[in-house]
Amino acid sequence: MRFPHWRTREARTSSPTSRASRPAPLGGPGLALHFEGDASRNALDAEGSISFGFGTLSGGILVGDHDLFIQFMDEWYGEHRGIVDAVAEAREEQDGKLWNELATPDGLRRNFDLLFAGEVSEGAPIDGVATWRFEGRINPEGIITLAKRFGEPTPPDEAEMIRKAAPGSKFVLVVGQEDHLPRRMELSLHVSSEDLGKTQASGYAEVVSGEDFTSTLVLSDFGKRVEIDPPADFKPLDELFSQLFSGFE
Repeated sequence: MRFPHWRTREARTSSPTSRASRPAPLGGPGLALHFEGDASRNALDAEGSISFGFGTLSGGILVGDHDLFIQFMDEWYGEHRGIVDAVAEAREEQDGKLWNELATPDGLRRNFDLLFAGEVSEGAPIDGVATWRFEGRINPEGIITLAKRFGEPTPPDEAEMIRKAAPGSKFVLVVGQEDHLPRRMELSLHVSSEDLGKTQASGYAEVVSGEDFTSTLVLSDFGKRVEIDPPADFKPLDELFSQLFSGFE
């Protein structure tokens, strides 16, 4: 069912959370992410934390037109490449077709039924605003069709993994009935141990225990102007990535 008209605007991202969890070896902890801050079309100012069960690391992220800064362990890292630069590169992919179809409100409305299958109902009021609520799951055949349309056929093993994940998925989108602005988005996935075991040999799964992923984004205070205050001193962003991912080489 096609979702009602919705649009984008500057907003306060109050309490957006993303949580990915899976049983670690020897009963180790899962992974939890939390970020909160302000976002607009040309700026992002957010703070967050990463929890591993045995400890939590906090930091921040600042993004401007031509700047990206990440604070980690009280140290700033960054580069002069921001939202404008990323958007310009994205719009060059497939002569702008990918951007127009998947990164704009009109494009998302056109392709919504290919991405998700579900039903629209009247949602609970949020901050006194009447809402529409879509609840459903990912549409595996639609996603595979969309990938093929963009010249990226889905390999059989990956297509099978998408089909296995679809029944255990859930997607919720809540928008205002009058202003058409998104208030809440949720995405959760669960893949059983059995299905992961079947796909392990394909390279799309490296563990044989069930995996869960849950992400929630809550938006409010629309129309608020967002500005960032870049750090005076920062290290190259590559240094941060080298620290975080050196063990994966």
